[in-house]
Amino acid sequence: MRKHGPDLQKAVPAIQRCRQCRGQGFTKGVFFELDCAACDGTGWLGADGAPVEPAALIRALGRRLDKAEQQLVDRAKASAWAEDNNRRGAGGSHFTGD
Repeated sequence: MRKHGPDLQKAVPAIQRCRQCRGQGFTKGVFFELDCAACDGTGWLGADGAPVEPAALIRALGRRLDKAEQQLVDRAKASAWAEDNNRRGAGGSHFTGD
């Protein structure tokens, strides 16, 4: 617990998709599209249902993107390991288990 100075890490707000515009950021009018009034046209709301300020929204979406990219890298590593030559077959070839 820090007693003086700014926090060491910026707080990332919990976000959720806007229910009124379904995360699109706009609603359909009769003749044209209008910015969603609930989320200020961003498509995202805070956990309490209030619009999130742009700087905090960018921070939260950036963290989500980093997490998703890391999951893709982890999956690629797992599949590369499974397809790698295990050298257990005859003459050091790939053993498939058949």
